Amino acid sequence: MLSKNKGFDPQVIQEYKEKLSKAGKNFLLIKSENNSEEYINFYFVGMYEGRQVVYDAVIYTLRLHHLSEVYEVAEHKAANHFPEFKKIKYEEDENGDLEALDPLEEEIGLFIAEAIIELEEEGEVKVKVHVVIVTSFEFCLGFDV
Repeated sequence: MLSKNKGFDPQVIQEYKEKLSKAGKNFLLIKSENNSEEYINFYFVGMYEGRQVVYDAVIYTLRLHHLSEVYEVAEHKAANHFPEFKKIKYEEDENGDLEALDPLEEEIGLFIAEAIIELEEEGEVKVKVHVVIVTSFEFCLGFDV
């Protein structure tokens, strides 16, 4: 799989090196509405198993990681509790206002909110600093910190 990954292609790597040089930085910010004080996504060129590669990196705060994990656990509990569970999708009307949830979504949402409160009070979800390299991307290697 890695042999087909364009992030290892010398020509692609050279293109990124030129972009980095032109920007005068060792990383290129990926323009995204997700970027914030707690989350940043960027490219950089580095080494992997003795070969140069383009990385797609994400760095986020432990607070954001914790919130995400708590929500995921609460959602999992809801899926176990409701046989007809479906993820809640918030939709906007033509004025940009959120549309009302159907009764099942409302009940699932309340269950998730209560589960989140319980998880937070009990301190069940723990997170720690981590670094993960993701090799399954079609382009680049993922670098999750």
